[in-house]
Amino acid sequence: MGDEKDQEKGEDEVTPSTDMSDKKDTLCGVSRKMFFYLILSHLLAIAIGAGVTAGVLQSKGDECEITTSDSSSIPTSAPSSIPTSAPSSIPTSTSSSIPTLDPTSTHSSIPTARELSDTELLATVVLPGVDIADLEENSPQYRSLEWLAVEDSRNLDIHDDVTELIERFSLVTLYYATGEENWDNITQWLSDSSHCDWYSIDCDENGRVTYLDLYQNYLSGTLPPEIGNLQNARYISMDYNSIEGSIPTEVGLLTSATYLNLLRNSIEGTLPTEIGKLNRLVFLNVGYNRLEGTIPIEIENLQQLTSFSLSDNSFSATIPSEIGNLQQLTYLSFQSSTFRGTIPSEIGNLQELTELRLDGNNLSGTIPSEIGNLEQVTKLGLVYNDFSGTIPSELGSLQQLTELRFWDNYFSGTIPSEIGNLQQLTELDTVLNTFSGTIPSEIGNLQQLNILDLHNNTFSGSIPSEIGNLQQLYYLDLSRNVGLTGTLPVEVGQLESIGYARFFDTSLTGGLNDLASCKRPGTFSIYADCRGPNPEITCECCTTCCDSDGENCVDV
Repeated sequence: MGDEKDQEKGEDEVTPSTDMSDKKDTLCGVSRKMFFYLILSHLLAIAIGAGVTAGVLQSKGDECEITTSDSSSIPTSAPSSIPTSAPSSIPTSTSSSIPTLDPTSTHSSIPTARELSDTELLATVVLPGVDIADLEENSPQYRSLEWLAVEDSRNLDIHDDVTELIERFSLVTLYYATGEENWDNITQWLSDSSHCDWYSIDCDENGRVTYLDLYQNYLSGTLPPEIGNLQNARYISMDYNSIEGSIPTEVGLLTSATYLNLLRNSIEGTLPTEIGKLNRLVFLNVGYNRLEGTIPIEIENLQQLTSFSLSDNSFSATIPSEIGNLQQLTYLSFQSSTFRGTIPSEIGNLQELTELRLDGNNLSGTIPSEIGNLEQVTKLGLVYNDFSGTIPSELGSLQQLTELRFWDNYFSGTIPSEIGNLQQLTELDTVLNTFSGTIPSEIGNLQQLNILDLHNNTFSGSIPSEIGNLQQLYYLDLSRNVGLTGTLPVEVGQLESIGYARFFDTSLTGGLNDLASCKRPGTFSIYADCRGPNPEITCECCTTCCDSDGENCVDV
């Protein structure tokens, strides 16, 4: 039977010169294993013919010691399951170019970042459209790519979870871009653990970053554009750091964000128009930076916003009327940002406001009557501007007000009697204006007042006796109003809580010896025109006495 098979093989392949019956009868252990592996290889690659197999077997047989004791154990032909002829396209001798199968291999058919082991392939996923040759090797992006490709043992799969890979890349880039080792807390950052476990980060059930809080963590450098890849993040806070540069336009990709806080950094440039794409924002604070330019009108899209601060920047622009579209606002602060122009009448649309801060700008013109619509406001700051004109009577509608300040403007006219409606006021301040007329008697309705400061105006007439109703009053300053005349009402002496009072540089007369604070122990300060042989005011317990013109004040 063996001779018949040999005859069939001879018709299609070159028969080895040595007759198989003369072959040595025993193969070495290595040859048996190789024979097994080769048979398995041929079964998987069915196209390889018997000729190749025979050639390899012959070659391996020559490498071993053999004996002739048992020739019957040697097969005289290839197993019958092996094709009896090789395809014409396959060589008839062993070739090193033919791959063999390693039975111990666990190689995956899906390439991983580490298998790729180069930043070029990673860049195609995390930096699409960017030529890696254009990246400087010390740039945050290049260093991040290198870390992912070489050092990160998590070895994220570039096909299986691209989003996780991109977020990890973006966080590492942020780390390198903002001072890295100078951070105050770097717990777990750039470790092999999931970035969801890194300090300040939380993720959702799908492993997507939803929370990033790097408050006061000594960040420096600049915000990289990759921050925009955290598109599932709802809370982002990097306040109280030293971040410089501009806000990247990619911030407009953070469309899931409800909270964005960049307060107290050194960020420059303009507020990008792309900020208007964050229509889920509830909180936005970029105060105490170096921003300039204008407020983009796209801000009107942030209609879920409840807290908005641009304080302490250098915008030198007008307040856009579109601000009136943010009707969910409860807190609005544009103080100390060099805004100019007038308060837009649309401010009256913000009927949920509880605090409005416009202090320290270059705003001018009159206070719009629409401000009377802000009936929920508790604090209204208008100090250090160039406002003029009179106080609108509609201000009396703000019956939740606790603080009302008009410092250092050019207001004139009288204080409207409607001021008496503001019975929650704890502070009323009109310092350094040109208010005139009499102090309205309705001021006596403000029984929660702690501070009443009317100094440096042109008030005239007498002090209303109703001032005696202000039993919570601690600070009273009527100084530098030379038009105030008449005798100090006895009710002033009944103000039990007074600890600081100034009456100098007025035309008031009378005595303060009955002032309640003079009769009780403790610290207090009382200034009056009580100096000289003929003082306008007699005061045995005054701490400072001035001449009748309010000059030459001395402590007594």
